[in-house]
Amino acid sequence: MTVVNTAVRAMWALGDYHRFATATVWDLGPVLVEACGVGEGQRVLDVAAGTGNVAIRAALAGAHVVASDVTPEHFDAGRRAAREANVDLEWIEGDAQGLPFADAEFDVVTSCFGAMFAPDHQAAASEMLRVCRPGGVIGMMNFTPGGAGGDFFRVLAGYAPPAPPGARPPLLWARRITYGSCLATRFRR
Repeated sequence: MTVVNTAVRAMWALGDYHRFATATVWDLGPVLVEACGVGEGQRVLDVAAGTGNVAIRAALAGAHVVASDVTPEHFDAGRRAAREANVDLEWIEGDAQGLPFADAEFDVVTSCFGAMFAPDHQAAASEMLRVCRPGGVIGMMNFTPGGAGGDFFRVLAGYAPPAPPGARPPLLWARRITYGSCLATRFRR
């Protein structure tokens, strides 16, 4: 693991992330699952899954789900939430910039306020595209610079490790369809 990933992982492992996620983004999981048309029998990868706000909802929709995150410290809380929802899914440590999966392995690839934090946006986008099958769907939710997104980053900035040379700000992902202070984007591969 690179020094950058070690610092990012340490930052996201601080505090009670599941409590934060359930108070802020938890209700958006079903929105992204519906926007991507996730359904029975599909193979879904949730990139930067945190504690599973999208992954659990995709499993509830009948998909076979892998939740991947650079911070495996979140997996215990995610597994508890999945048990409470009565669903099974896989939890695999993985960096959005170098996903540990085969080419074209998934029907749907999602990320809800997660992959946007990868320092190398092009690498993360390329990896999500690589693991999605031709004709599959890639769906993301990302903060926009205004409103809650901008406020969030002003608070987070004091805790974030220094950005590596060439890293791009997370808010640059938010360019396509804006809903309030977040962005939902669905791409067909």
